[in-house]
Amino acid sequence: MSNTKSSNQAAVPEAKGALDRFKFEVANELGVPLSDGYNGNLTSKQNGSVGGYMVKKMIEAQEKQKNEILAGYGKENRKIHQLIDLALLQNGMLKGEALSHFVKRSIDLIQ
Repeated sequence: MSNTKSSNQAAVPEAKGALDRFKFEVANELGVPLSDGYNGNLTSKQNGSVGGYMVKKMIEAQEKQKNEILAGYGKENRKIHQLIDLALLQNGMLKGEALSHFVKRSIDLIQ
């Protein structure tokens, strides 16, 4: 018998309900028949797909939030906006319409 505490503890216990709802939402979206309680009938692939997709969606949400924060910093000052976009470009994070706006602003600042 081990005296060590289980590592399967929620870092923020208040978030458990939200995470459970999120898990069921993702399982439903992926077509995984997740039920309350024991799910020993599910394969490792099914369980892994739910957990992996949860992580993917959480990372996407954090990226979106981060980009919104960064965009807010540069709203008032074009040069700050340009510096933020330059850093995003350098890290391969400036794409699509944001990249087009960056190029246009760059040309405007040079002229």
